[in-house]
Order: sequence, then structure tokens, then C-alpha cells
Amino acid sequence: MLPSSQNEQLPYLGFGTEELTAADWSGNISLSLKAISGPGTFSVWGVSGFGAPELKMSSVDGISANDRLLLVPGSHGHFNVGFSAPGDYLVTLEASGNHLIDGLRTSDPATYRFQVIPEPSTWALALTGTGAGLLWMRHRGQRRPQ
Repeated sequence: MLPSSQNEQLPYLGFGTEELTAADWSGNISLSLKAISGPGTFSVWGVSGFGAPELKMSSVDGISANDRLLLVPGSHGHFNVGFSAPGDYLVTLEASGNHLIDGLRTSDPATYRFQVIPEPSTWALALTGTGAGLLWMRHRGQRRPQ
């Protein structure tokens, strides 16, 4: 999982429309999930003011028109991004919005590659450390005085 707040140990993924002038657009820019391939599922979510998760897009139940982020033109935002299993993923997104002069504008689909590697859990690290300590103690106990 990539969190919505910065963590120096993880990539800090943001979604931005800073290059767009807000006055040129009628409404938000829609960033839609178009396709995903990989060993598991992909999801993007935010958190409400009350701390409840707000799912924005997810491949868990297939991909539909509801799988989208609404972005304010000229802004930048961060959301939680998660994958259900380690492995290589290809995530295809498409942006669209209503330009005041040019009408509906839709980007070409863009595919992003994510390589997800498992992070050892706290318990796994603790057990590994305990096991290494026991092996060291056993090895130390088998040493013969010289």
C-alpha cells in the first residue's frame, strides 16, 4: 500500500492537474480506471473527515464508470493506493474533462507499471530476529573452550 501521507520509506504518489488553468474547465477532471493486469486487485481510496474510507476506484468487482477520481483543475492530491498481492501490475488510466472552448476532451489511455514486492510483517521480522538469536545462542553454547 502506498499511503496518502508522505513516508520517506515509500514512493509518494500524487494525482495532479496543476498544468491546467481552472478557469478553462467546467467542472472536475475525471481520471478513470480503464484496465488492470496483475496477480491481484488494485484500489485507490481516500479518507473522509470522519476517518471512514472512501473508495474511488477498484478492480475488486470489475471495472465500471464508477471507478474514477474527480480532480479539480489546477490542483494536486494524494490518495491511498493498494494492491492485493505482490507482483507486476499494469494499470491503465484515462483523463477527461469539459473544456470551455474545446468541449469534452479525453486523453489517450496511459498505462503505468507497478512492481509490488512483499513487505515483511512486524511478526515475521520479530520471529526472524528471535530465530537468529536462538541460533546464535546455540552456536555460542557449542563452542569449546580453548
